[in-house]
Amino acid sequence: MLDGMLDGMFDGMFDGMVDGVMLYGAMVPILVAPWMLGQVIGGIIGAHVLAQVKVVVVRRLMIFLLCLTSFKLIYRGLQDLNFMGGMIL
Repeated sequence: MLDGMLDGMFDGMFDGMVDGVMLYGAMVPILVAPWMLGQVIGGIIGAHVLAQVKVVVVRRLMIFLLCLTSFKLIYRGLQDLNFMGGMIL
């Protein structure tokens, strides 16, 4: 099953636009190929790990990351408007 899935992903990636862009020199294959392999391998590993983790853990992690990101964006916005003075966060 995994072989068929990987064949489908690689066929879609290399037969499509990526192959054409790499052949005409817009991307350097030595830089692009490891990046694409890392994306595929990371996705497969992440899917296996995510299948084993409880939903509550993933939900709380996502809520924490979203809150952290939103506070950072609000801080930067207030700093750009000069509401924060010289505070360092």
